Order: sequence, then C-alpha cells, then structure tokens
Amino acid sequence: MTLNTIKKYKIGWDGNRNTIPIYDEKGVLRNIRRYNQKKPEKMI
Repeated sequence: MTLNTIKKYKIGWDGNRNTIPIYDEKGVLRNIRRYNQKKPEKMI
C-alpha cells in the first residue's frame, strides 16, 4: 500500500489492525472497519 493510498482513503492504525473509515453518500463517517491480513477474518 502506498503512502498516497493511505492518505487518500484515510487509512489508520489502532495498534493491532489497519482502520478503514466508511462514509455514506453525503460524506458522513458511519463506521470504521478494522483489518489485519495476518489474522483470521471475524464475523460479528
């Protein structure tokens, strides 16, 4: 992942996983997804 991609999509890090903000059609933040490719996917 490039620095430009990280900045464009506002990807962060919470100490354990990448954080990916989810916005609605009006640009309002609605959710933050957490992802770590080294850990199994969780279904909540």
